[in-house]
Amino acid sequence: MGEVGLGGEIRRVRGVARRLGEAVRLGFARAIVPAATPPTARLALEIIARPDLKSALRSALGPEALTRAALREKRDPVRPR
Repeated sequence: MGEVGLGGEIRRVRGVARRLGEAVRLGFARAIVPAATPPTARLALEIIARPDLKSALRSALGPEALTRAALREKRDPVRPR
């Protein structure tokens, strides 16, 4: 929950505690926030702090999700022969 910069960094935004509370109310179990986000009140939510988009995607999708082969497969699920 943040803003992505041109260099891929994840930046803080205002009102994170309120937004995380709303995420809990909507049934989310996990949230990825910028590493620079100060700790918030205890919520029934797993908070994952990451500095950039690449590490956030790895946390969300798994370490193998960003390999060239995995990205190519997702782009071209059935390659013409």
